[in-house]
Amino acid sequence: MAVAYRPLRVSDKGAIAFSGQDKVPILIDEAGTAIADSWRIAEHLESRYSEQPLLFGGQAGRAFARFINWWTDRTLAPTAASMLMADVTECVDPEDATHLRTQMEKAFGKPLEDLRGGRDVHVKEFRRALDPARSSPSDTAIPVRSRPCPIRTISCSAFSNGRVLRAHSTWIGRGRPRVGGLARPHA
Repeated sequence: MAVAYRPLRVSDKGAIAFSGQDKVPILIDEAGTAIADSWRIAEHLESRYSEQPLLFGGQAGRAFARFINWWTDRTLAPTAASMLMADVTECVDPEDATHLRTQMEKAFGKPLEDLRGGRDVHVKEFRRALDPARSSPSDTAIPVRSRPCPIRTISCSAFSNGRVLRAHSTWIGRGRPRVGGLARPHA
């Protein structure tokens, strides 16, 4: 399958208007159909390329990946965003910063600076939220494979803002053994 990537600015909604919605990522399939949302894209690829090795590994894998997607979207990502988004807006260009600030302040119902002020509490909450992944017995660990693993990709997406900040912030670098120090065991 040939894939062409086109980087977009988060504030450039005109660039994705063709898709009839305002979110990324977007996959345009061979028929020209725009599919938005990471989960829907994964399902589309699974059904469209069913002759290839399964992305989810069957129905049980799909159900588990869906659970991980839900947990990441509703638990990990919001907590990570509340801790990091004020810093992210200081690292991106002004148009994207304005867009991100507007979206996040609407979602959280308060200024980003107020969220930054409660970061110590949020770090403890975030570490606690990681406990299910951290405490998995070694005999149930997700094996490293030569093909894509949506479960790893989904759960790691919560750390994407931390990667943006790594080069720009001294805060994210403190105690950094794993993912900017955020994945260390909580006290």
